[in-house]
Amino acid sequence: MAIGSKFSGFTALSSTTAVLLGGAAVELPAKARSIVAMIPILTSPAGNTAAQPIAAEAYLESDDVKLVPYHVFPQPIGSSLLLSIGQAQGAIKDTLYPVNCPVKGGEQIKCYGKGLFDHTIEPYMGVLIIYSDQPPDKPQVFAKIGTFTNTGTAAARVTGSGITVVGGRRLIEIMGFAVGTTVAALKGIAGHIDLACEGFTPAWALHLPINPISGQVDTDIQENCAGVSRLQVDIAMADKCVINDGFTLAVALTTTGNWIVGVLYN
Repeated sequence: MAIGSKFSGFTALSSTTAVLLGGAAVELPAKARSIVAMIPILTSPAGNTAAQPIAAEAYLESDDVKLVPYHVFPQPIGSSLLLSIGQAQGAIKDTLYPVNCPVKGGEQIKCYGKGLFDHTIEPYMGVLIIYSDQPPDKPQVFAKIGTFTNTGTAAARVTGSGITVVGGRRLIEIMGFAVGTTVAALKGIAGHIDLACEGFTPAWALHLPINPISGQVDTDIQENCAGVSRLQVDIAMADKCVINDGFTLAVALTTTGNWIVGVLYN
């Protein structure tokens, strides 16, 4: 089996409006027979804005093959109070998402990116498509995400907007993260996301602790944002599932942050 890769190129994300990354679709080689996976990559060449993280989503579309919905997260970048602080970010290999989409070769794959909020300094995003000359040996994967939601300041649960999944059979992964804004001394971000749905079998509530952001002695430092938290699960789903989501802070914050969750299913 041969495995190859093709990169969309980087494009600036000017706002929460979706942008076609690289300015054109990625064309698969003629001998490609499956999209194995994809990796979204987020960066900020011009630096950061004080008290502002960098967070975005990436998604795939095509007129040639069924990919929709497929929305996932690149590694976020934490906030700081200084413009001169080096930015900490998780490794891109940790956001390799399975796709397992059968193709015939030559398909045009559109890779999109958009900010989860309007960034003052434009970040850049690209997507790496990983393909094979063999058909997939596992079911195709789809992905949906929730809404970028305020954490609040209390160590208490806040409710998300929910995620509606239609046509899924099994939930196979949950993913999510939280980022801060104004960094306060001795105030890190830790907590967990919860998901629940009457359409799950068994109807278990699922918990996903975020990668924690440790507190710092001073505010003149970058949040060490460990990146997207991911957990493989295996839960049967009804044909239509409205998944209720929430987030609970472990320790109260001085200034609110934001959190978001997503699901992978087939």
